[in-house]
Amino acid sequence: MVKTYFLGTFQWLHSWVGFYCGLILYCMALTGTLAIYSQELNDWMQPEVAQIRSPEVSSMGLYAAYQQAVALNQKGQKNIVLFPTQRSWPLRVEHFNGHVFTGLVFHPQTGHLLQVRETVGGEFFFDFHYTLHMGRFWAKWICGFFGLWFIVLIVTGFIAHWPFLWSDLFVVRPFASKLRYWLDIHIIGGIIFVPFLAGMAYSGMVFHRHAYFHFPQHNRPGHIFDHGMNHEKKFIPLHGGTLSPEDLFQMYQTAQTLLGRVGFIQFRSQGKLTFVQAIAHRMAITRDSVVFSTTSPTQYTHNRLQDFSQFLPRAIEGAHMGNQLPYPFRAVYFLSAFASSVMMGTGLFYYVYKREKKNNALLKNDLRKQSLLMRWQGGVVVSVVLGLPVACAGLLWIARFLPPTLPLWLPERMTVETLGFFLLWGGVGIYGLVVTFLKGWQKTGRSLAFLLSGLSFGLLPVDLATGYVPLAFWAVDGTACLIGSVSLLIGLSLQTGVPQSKPTSKGSRPPVSGQTVSDQAMSHSSSLVSGE
Repeated sequence: MVKTYFLGTFQWLHSWVGFYCGLILYCMALTGTLAIYSQELNDWMQPEVAQIRSPEVSSMGLYAAYQQAVALNQKGQKNIVLFPTQRSWPLRVEHFNGHVFTGLVFHPQTGHLLQVRETVGGEFFFDFHYTLHMGRFWAKWICGFFGLWFIVLIVTGFIAHWPFLWSDLFVVRPFASKLRYWLDIHIIGGIIFVPFLAGMAYSGMVFHRHAYFHFPQHNRPGHIFDHGMNHEKKFIPLHGGTLSPEDLFQMYQTAQTLLGRVGFIQFRSQGKLTFVQAIAHRMAITRDSVVFSTTSPTQYTHNRLQDFSQFLPRAIEGAHMGNQLPYPFRAVYFLSAFASSVMMGTGLFYYVYKREKKNNALLKNDLRKQSLLMRWQGGVVVSVVLGLPVACAGLLWIARFLPPTLPLWLPERMTVETLGFFLLWGGVGIYGLVVTFLKGWQKTGRSLAFLLSGLSFGLLPVDLATGYVPLAFWAVDGTACLIGSVSLLIGLSLQTGVPQSKPTSKGSRPPVSGQTVSDQAMSHSSSLVSGE
């Protein structure tokens, strides 16, 4: 009896935390999954960069970007020169606007300024995942709080399903009741990817560690954000210098030799250039750097992170972001994150479906008598689980079909894209709530799933019709097709009516179709906790 009570307590806690915190965690997980291909999404949303065929940088291209960065820095705008990578080939001069990096794009060989559309790019999904688009000051507290509850969710879920784990593992019953079907997918996804989920939850909290503990701060180059506060605080405008293209390129080659791979040039003080190591060069985000003087190009200082107490959390950060992963392993990383998102979404579906089925048994399947709370929960789950990916897919359509240059009476293009994303998500949310109150959440989810499938599958013919087919574009289109396939299966699995409950005799609680003995035990233990 005591064992059953404690098991039911864990199941109740897992359900409560899973619903009320799971909605935010799902948003963070899904946008974090998309952020794995943030560089590819940047290029996809700026199709003009498809003319660049190599990531190699020439002295002419580097000097053109450097001169532009110096000119912008003299005007008080803090810029960096971002070097090409194997995943994204443009040479960029960018500044941080509080949410994403944006700026100018140069051809890495010729140095020509490319006329590309201004867009939030894949950085938008990273910003939403990292800060919920609320700014970096408040986000470190809020996201850290939900990260902590994510760990609680993993632990309670594992304990709640432990007695029935081996009997339900690797078993999917697609022709059983939807209650059993959603639970099978949720359990399999949760158990297989529990090491990945736990690692992401813990390493994600490491990013915000300075908000909870007073770690010693080292004033070292490479900290673009300054931990999310006062990112303009120590900036001193650069007043040029006497560098020639040959001197600048020699600096770059020296830094490349010392660092292995240069990520960007940072202007931190008068007359000095800081070449910072690329985060993809090693697993740990050490941000080693080489500092040159513009008056003596051959003199430099090599800064390396040697403190193990600082190296360990940076290695955890690098593991969270999946540094150094080539495309095949990055695809595995993405699939693990995507499966985790699906697991969280099916858990929310299961929670609503189970409560609705129990409620319908008392109301004799009369939808009109459902409580407002029940309809509200169903509408919110559909609006978040399916509405957010609809808004993400809609953002890609907006970025591609919105004119590169907007009329003067409209806001800047990045603002229009951001507003379009939130207006689309808000519109889908209103639709989801209204239709759910009238016809039930399953019919609403079915229509939104088919809408998401159409938006996702439509991105591939758009690229084929316009001729943009580099590897980065195929990564985005392949991801879109995967999301479209999963959303199509979700739409087909959702019923158009309300879940029906068979009449039962007094004092008995027979299992639903396809229910196992473990389901009956779970229902019984949950009843003990809820007092039913």
